[in-house]
Amino acid sequence: MRTENNSNPSRRITHSHPDTTQTRFTLMSVEANQIKARYNILAGLFAWITCAGFITLPNTFTSLQNSSTLAANPGGRAIQQTIKNLSLLPLAGAFCLLGLAGTCFLWRTHQTNYIWLISHLFLPGLSHSFICLLSIALNIISIQGGHLSITANIAIITVTLLCGAMLCLTVIYYWLLSKIIATHNKENC
Repeated sequence: MRTENNSNPSRRITHSHPDTTQTRFTLMSVEANQIKARYNILAGLFAWITCAGFITLPNTFTSLQNSSTLAANPGGRAIQQTIKNLSLLPLAGAFCLLGLAGTCFLWRTHQTNYIWLISHLFLPGLSHSFICLLSIALNIISIQGGHLSITANIAIITVTLLCGAMLCLTVIYYWLLSKIIATHNKENC
């Protein structure tokens, strides 16, 4: 006999065998592994879209603006002039907003599965934002000669805020998960 009670926060499932009672942690673990592949793909996609907004476009175009190879011929100078006049900040901002909006959607969709949130949203977001911070710092030092442009300042502030938010969310959800694990351990001892 199998009974299921979704209104109970501990969400126990009892099977006909007395040894197969599952705690909230067990259910969360199983659900984390059974979440549809599209959500896992979307989590990765939104993380990379956010990362593209912070790092890929600004770094690529900054290096093109400073390329001596392009400056050596008229066509290359025309490309550099076009890139210099083209404001990439709105495009990078759109990528960031799209990635963060997607991440928030997935967070809301799977808000009760701490394991999935930590492993698919918060830790990747933390590592990507930290890597983006390092890349921005290297860009400023190596390509921009240590000069902090307005775009670099905006990127540093935004990525630092995201990194801090992902760190806080990771700590909070690890704490919530540790409480569930402690309950699980008490019930199974």
